[in-house]
Amino acid sequence: MSTLRLDPAHARLLSSELLDAAVHPPATPVTVSGEGRFAAALLDALLNLDTQTRRVHDRARVLGERSHRAVTDLEDADHLLAADLGRLA
Repeated sequence: MSTLRLDPAHARLLSSELLDAAVHPPATPVTVSGEGRFAAALLDALLNLDTQTRRVHDRARVLGERSHRAVTDLEDADHLLAADLGRLA
């Protein structure tokens, strides 16, 4: 069996940075001047890019939230175990 080694402060920092990045998606320009098939295709591509970017940021936000919760849960379990072990001594 292997031991899980986790630096809670570093894990919390990483999850916070992920959350911060996820909350601020970059703006995708979705205006195209001109007419014709090229302009329509370009506008379509930009709209698709914007949709995909928002999905990635939504997934990153969920991952950041879950990671933050997991670190908190691990720390809470560690404190409870330490308290239980302290009572046995």
